[in-house]
Amino acid sequence: MTSTDISGIVNGKLTGEPELTVTDIVTDSRQLSFTDGLAFFAIRGKNHDGHLFIENIYKKGVRTFIVEKLPDNLNSFGDASFIEVRNTITALQELAAYKRKKFKSPVVAVTGSAGK
Repeated sequence: MTSTDISGIVNGKLTGEPELTVTDIVTDSRQLSFTDGLAFFAIRGKNHDGHLFIENIYKKGVRTFIVEKLPDNLNSFGDASFIEVRNTITALQELAAYKRKKFKSPVVAVTGSAGK
């Protein structure tokens, strides 16, 4: 999927590179074990704001960002793609729903606290 594809799915406004390939997503900047093909959802919460970590994870190699607000220093991210949405949590849910509809197999849920 590309940054343009994601922008269309979540009804976002795309700024920057339109054809960056996205193979995985992350919402926590501390979870970066790889960055190739990674998209970062900058989630704003009561005690945190993912937007504060954009520059740091850009330096680590992430190039696709789903944001509620574009960075002030947007020109510093020349080869990146920003998808601006009203609410990043809603956008994440929309993307997940879209991907889930592509699966033909049944959904299986595993519950409980032991043995998973």
